[in-house]
Amino acid sequence: MEKDDDIKGNNNSYDFGARMYDPRIGRWFSPDAKVYEYASPYNFVLNSPISSIDKEGNDVYLIIWFTKDGKIGHVGIVVANYKEKKLEVEENGECIKRLARVPDGTVTYYDFWPKNGSGKSNFDKDTEGKVNKVKLNIVDIFSEKMELPAPFGKTKEFPNDLGSGTMKQPDGIVKINSEYNVDKLIHNKLSEIFNSQNTKNKPKYNGVSNNCTTFAVCGLIEIDELSNVKGLEHLKTDGSKLLRIEPVDVNSSTPNFLFKEIMKIIKENPKLGEILKNNGVGGDFINEVTKERLKDETPNN
Repeated sequence: MEKDDDIKGNNNSYDFGARMYDPRIGRWFSPDAKVYEYASPYNFVLNSPISSIDKEGNDVYLIIWFTKDGKIGHVGIVVANYKEKKLEVEENGECIKRLARVPDGTVTYYDFWPKNGSGKSNFDKDTEGKVNKVKLNIVDIFSEKMELPAPFGKTKEFPNDLGSGTMKQPDGIVKINSEYNVDKLIHNKLSEIFNSQNTKNKPKYNGVSNNCTTFAVCGLIEIDELSNVKGLEHLKTDGSKLLRIEPVDVNSSTPNFLFKEIMKIIKENPKLGEILKNNGVGGDFINEVTKERLKDETPNN
């Protein structure tokens, strides 16, 4: 935090990195980079300074399309981008200039897909993967018009998949408080996978062991409180000849179970983040994908 003495006089305004604050009127000089439809962009920690914190506006967002009503579901992860800013801080009576990294109001969206689609016949087989990396304004995450590109549309085996080329508004959004050093680790790890698409070691997608959920988990585990997160669900069914589904008995990370796991962690540790959107998370993967025509035999909690 820096005192902005030259403009407002001694001790009259403070620089929190992302924006300036005037304590005399209790207002920021500029809108928050994080915009919520239900709150003024000039508020501080959603007007809840006792229960909420705002370190520097550094956040990671988990974006989830639930597995529900025949739809497979999907997971994406959003990480803050930064810029360098020169700050003057007072230490031991001396004014010291420092170079700091602060959020620049934009974010990068990452996700992982099977490049040519995945269905009942090859869901547990390795296929070529496709990593998306898209720079967005932070407000785009909360826009009702937000649409993110999907590399494939409807398939013959799953005609009720995410749509034809674009995805609808996400069903769940989780904000996770973070900081620059952690965000840098997440960027580096996910960007490395993204860049590997141009090498001989292209990423392989597997609906069971290396899917969109496990990709997001690769980034999330860089956050200390989420280092053990997996989103694992036990999938078990004897299959169905009518639905052309083979018997399954595997553990797999799924969108719904990742959301439920993160939701439980945040409930136990509210300062870690908050659930910004929950349109009703679905149940077991097999039950939801087959619209209850096939039951998962595992008693999941």
